[in-house]
Amino acid sequence: MRSTGVVAEPVRAALTSLRAAIDVLASAHHAGSDDDGILDVARELEVQRRRLPTLDHALVVELECRSVAAKHLHRGTPQLLAALLHLDLPEARSRVRAAADLGPRTAVSGAPLPPAHPVTAAAQAAGRISSAHALVITRAVHDLPTALEPDVVAAAEADLAGLAPDLSPSELTRAAERLAAHLDPDGSLPDDDDRARRRHLTIGAQGADGMTPVRGLLDARCRALLDAAITALARPTTVDDLPDPRSAGQRNHDALAALCQQLLAAGALPDSRGLAATVVVTVTLDQLEQGLAPPPGSSRTPRAGPVRRPDPLAAPVRTATGTRLSVGEALTFAAGAHRVLAVFDHDGQPLFLSRTRRLANPGLRLALIARDRGCTRPGCDAPASWTEVHHLTEWRDGGKTDVDNLALVCSFDHHLITREGFTVRMGPAGRVQWIAPVHLDPTRTPRVNPLHHPPDLRPATGPELPST
Repeated sequence: MRSTGVVAEPVRAALTSLRAAIDVLASAHHAGSDDDGILDVARELEVQRRRLPTLDHALVVELECRSVAAKHLHRGTPQLLAALLHLDLPEARSRVRAAADLGPRTAVSGAPLPPAHPVTAAAQAAGRISSAHALVITRAVHDLPTALEPDVVAAAEADLAGLAPDLSPSELTRAAERLAAHLDPDGSLPDDDDRARRRHLTIGAQGADGMTPVRGLLDARCRALLDAAITALARPTTVDDLPDPRSAGQRNHDALAALCQQLLAAGALPDSRGLAATVVVTVTLDQLEQGLAPPPGSSRTPRAGPVRRPDPLAAPVRTATGTRLSVGEALTFAAGAHRVLAVFDHDGQPLFLSRTRRLANPGLRLALIARDRGCTRPGCDAPASWTEVHHLTEWRDGGKTDVDNLALVCSFDHHLITREGFTVRMGPAGRVQWIAPVHLDPTRTPRVNPLHHPPDLRPATGPELPST
């Protein structure tokens, strides 16, 4: 184990033994085992694998109690884990939530408390259930009506934890649904607070094909509003007396897009960080040339027949919120009202900035969005729409409000510049550089953020900096 801090000796010895045991198992040959023996090994490895998350729970709770994330300049423990262990942020967040549900707790007086879901935590610690089983149980218990007595909820958790070792997570999910229906057969127990607690809308990460998954639960009021709007906009249409070829799901999708378009065009939404609510798209000449060029080997003279649709992966451009678009989609946005398109030359200098009169100081903001694309601090993935504008040379020190003296920085990282002593300056090729204080990076190496500029992704050199 790489030694960077003080570790209790029993813990260090246990980790050394664990590594040695894994080394032995990894190099072991099973030629001397019969079939039943190999099955026994598989079962025992699974038991130990299921116990490992309980170690994470204790560590995460300790990190939370000590506010270690704040000491290392992270927004919270999920961001700390993501940077330290190179996890995706959703996975880091799920680990922190699991620790809150299944990890040890401490009262205000300092006295130890059992986990929030003690039976499930004990089953996982014994290796009887996996993390997926535990997640099914904790979600099911969380979604039970608050009108149920505490002892009924505790019994429900115990029942599910008792069933879990003999069921797969998907089978356990169905069992949890049947149990919930048994406890509230007529559906009369959930009240408005229960429904408000369960409401959510999650827009997933955009896939490589440009498509985005959406999931959630709408409360009755939101459903009624959405129904009224979608019904009006999703009616089948006819063109030249031909029936609408779209499915009902496709019409609903298009209706949602039309609803957002009309809402943005109405200008009724509040401004966001100096720009009116609108779709901001930036594109370079290189991207225009790549995205609009004919396919390799084809003639530049358009051929008769169907028009070749642009490839959504060809020369993608981004909006201020981080959404990827094809060049064709970007130009479609720019052609409509209440859209903003910024075009930059091969050197990143602004050639064209379209703007609407209702935007507050759009020119500089658009130029920064196109150049920086998001927060400039190394490791920060905040898109441009979440950022503030920072003067590299402060205004009070005579700094000008010009593009070459400005940088996009998210709110959290903005405070680090003065509070923690980071230096931010303009580097070569118009890329903003951050230099960490000596207690974080003794070499004080200038670094840029590659996350918003994918071609810049390459193996890092020098010591890593904490990221947000």
